[in-house]
Amino acid sequence: MAHPGAALHTPTEAELRTARAALAEVPFPDEPLFARVDLVLDEAREPVLMELELIEPNLFLGLDPRGPDRLALAVAVAAREA
Repeated sequence: MAHPGAALHTPTEAELRTARAALAEVPFPDEPLFARVDLVLDEAREPVLMELELIEPNLFLGLDPRGPDRLALAVAVAAREA
């Protein structure tokens, strides 16, 4: 396993706000089908962007039983819209 310590995480509102701000800077006309936003906390315990992954070889589909179905649905919707 590429990330043995990976676990599900429910993001806080501050984390969601930071992630959305990072994704808003991506210069594409549409939202990416996949993105992983890696955050860390600064000295004030506020989330800051560490890394924005738009290409990821490990989709972590095994962490959530709904993962494969969610990915298949997203691909199908994107294909219909293309």
